[in-house]
Amino acid sequence: RLNRQVEEYLMAGSFKEAIELGTEANAYAKKNCDVTSRERRTALMNLAKGYFLNRNFQQAKVLFEELFDDLIKDTEQDQELMSSVHHSLGLLSLELGDFVNAEHYFRKVIAYYEKNQLFHYPFYGQALGNMAEVYRERGDYSMAFPFYIRAMQTMKKTLGRQHPEYARSLNNFGLLCLQSGHYKKAKLALERALRIYRKTL
Repeated sequence: RLNRQVEEYLMAGSFKEAIELGTEANAYAKKNCDVTSRERRTALMNLAKGYFLNRNFQQAKVLFEELFDDLIKDTEQDQELMSSVHHSLGLLSLELGDFVNAEHYFRKVIAYYEKNQLFHYPFYGQALGNMAEVYRERGDYSMAFPFYIRAMQTMKKTLGRQHPEYARSLNNFGLLCLQSGHYKKAKLALERALRIYRKTL
């Protein structure tokens, strides 16, 4: 029950409330649940997300790494949750400017979805887009382009042409084109993204 309430706070953007209740949920789970229980791991994941979304990156890093270490020790590893932790650590590394680790974690996420043939999942498209962001931030535009294109294709196929997440992928691709001097492509992508945003937001 506590975990659900924390998740509702996170969805609503009430990050301070999520951290406060998440701290309580995490303490309860540590005291009353087995170390490998889904409830305990969910409590820790939610608390880490709360700190991350509230931009307390160092505390988020400590909690994500605690969960990562816990999963590594488990012989019956929860691959889906591990992929989620990899994705979170990738985002955290990207925020901290640690592009080497960000690339490492996003590759792990992409490999998980491809190994399990989960190409129709929006999270696969997000992972591709995040990998592209790593290369764009590093100024490696030639590496970023194919990942952005794959991200756009995945988002369009899984969510549709009018979804805000597809517009986001178009916008990011447009920014890359702008930065790399492909102004006509940038104009087309950014205008398409803007049209979708106007219809959906």
